[in-house]
Amino acid sequence: MPTPSLLIVPARFKTGKLYSQIPTSGAGDFTVTRNTAARRFDSAGLIASVASGIPRLDYYTSGGVTGCPALLVEPSGTNLCLQSENFLTTWSPTNTTVSGNVTGTTDPSGGNTADQIFETATSGNHFLAQTMSIVSGTTYVGSVFYKKAAGSPDWMQVAFSTTGLAGFANFNLTSGTVGNVFAGATGRIENYGNGWYRCTLIQTATASGTSGGPIIVFTNNTNPVTRFVSYAGNTATSIYAWGAQLETGSVATSYIPTTTGQGSRSADVIS
Repeated sequence: MPTPSLLIVPARFKTGKLYSQIPTSGAGDFTVTRNTAARRFDSAGLIASVASGIPRLDYYTSGGVTGCPALLVEPSGTNLCLQSENFLTTWSPTNTTVSGNVTGTTDPSGGNTADQIFETATSGNHFLAQTMSIVSGTTYVGSVFYKKAAGSPDWMQVAFSTTGLAGFANFNLTSGTVGNVFAGATGRIENYGNGWYRCTLIQTATASGTSGGPIIVFTNNTNPVTRFVSYAGNTATSIYAWGAQLETGSVATSYIPTTTGQGSRSADVIS
């Protein structure tokens, strides 16, 4: 068998460089440029930050922490949500209450920044949302990390809420499956370990305006065929939530944390 001209072993890298197992010189075979920090799924099974200019060796894309990492290369991205880990601030509750930075679980990055969202006993819809501008013809990807808490339902929903962007998708947090999805939208669920699932809704806007989304929606532990469900809530019902993201494109990209402003990630440029 002939010797390959290029063989990449992901463990061989340093800032700004990615090395081949059969190097042409000691200078590095690829130059790596990314002007911001970015996230990856590391060998400990956590979402971790990687400094600017360092290649991202991502274990999630290759099947989890037991496999060999894959090089994660993404275009630039922006998280349009504010306070992606703090649902006590710019997020508006409807028949829900929020307990911030709970210690009952670690978040997907290994810290205690996850929030616990509870239903109230009020009859009606039970959800948490914030409002963002949308543009007709643009495809939006809304995602939230969910984890079951004590008394949690199996089913949760991620939704949008405007005339031009009114999709929803239901997710089963026990089986890790997608349930009913709005016609024209796409739902996806990904297992991030330790009970955490990233639940994603993808839809193209048909009109410009403002939309709540991604909206965290309780469904009375059902797999409804509509967006939102009206019922008398139970204060013992809650869910852990973390890492809300709204971005443009056709897939959910690596998590971009935000606080008081939108967050951005520069593109990975490898040459």
